[in-house]
Amino acid sequence: MSGQHYCRLFSIICQQCGRTISSYFIGGDNLIYEKVLSLAADRGMSISELEKKAGLSKASISKWKKSSPTAGNLKAVAKVLHVKVDKLLE
Repeated sequence: MSGQHYCRLFSIICQQCGRTISSYFIGGDNLIYEKVLSLAADRGMSISELEKKAGLSKASISKWKKSSPTAGNLKAVAKVLHVKVDKLLE
């Protein structure tokens, strides 16, 4: 395998190297929070409203500033924002 690659999904197998990935962040969890905040704002949605629509507990997305979100929570947020989970990890 030549070159460097990045596994960017949660608890799945990387399609390029075949390794199981538990979590991978480029630049830390805060970038995911900032991306979610930006996408929600683009849709005229507050974080509180996004949490409610995604079935998450109050302030759970704000906790992503300091801790890793679960794959299930990322999927729920991506669904409400009408994006793929990959978009949240860019």
